Amino acid sequence: DDCSVFSNAGEQAACRKDNTAPSTKIMLTSGNVLSLTKSNLTFQAKDAESPLGKIGYCLVNAVSGSPALCTSFTEKSYPGKLKDETVVVNVISSLQEQIPGQTYALKFYSKDKYFNQENVQTAFVYIDNVPPQFEINQEIESSGDRTTLTVYLDATNEPMQCTFKVKQLLPAGGEK
Repeated sequence: DDCSVFSNAGEQAACRKDNTAPSTKIMLTSGNVLSLTKSNLTFQAKDAESPLGKIGYCLVNAVSGSPALCTSFTEKSYPGKLKDETVVVNVISSLQEQIPGQTYALKFYSKDKYFNQENVQTAFVYIDNVPPQFEINQEIESSGDRTTLTVYLDATNEPMQCTFKVKQLLPAGGEK
């Protein structure tokens, strides 16, 4: 009897009465892409009868032929004692390897205070936790007292763009 962990008779009765699992959804932004700068996912769960307990999640490689089984879920407690809560999880921190852009299956579930667990759900996320590699190069053309400076990226390992600001030093000037 999993309700025996509660010492209060009222809690035990509430636990035995509640057989309803919570329902969880991911509050996705930026097209299901996780990176070094956007490593968090927000989960929202609701339970009709009881306060929420924990979120469990696991990442598995979604490449064809890979086993889609999670052998170890990471669990995190919901922050309050409500029936409708959100929790933010840094999913990238659970990865042990560098991923230069690959799709993963994110398996997740919620449990309520009385250990009722929903069925494991799956969402697909694209993960890129490798810093971009690039070289900054320039072309300088001078004619009289005017110089044209063109700055660009070379040897990139993924699509990227950048913006450069140049500050005039002499004569004193602003950013351009």
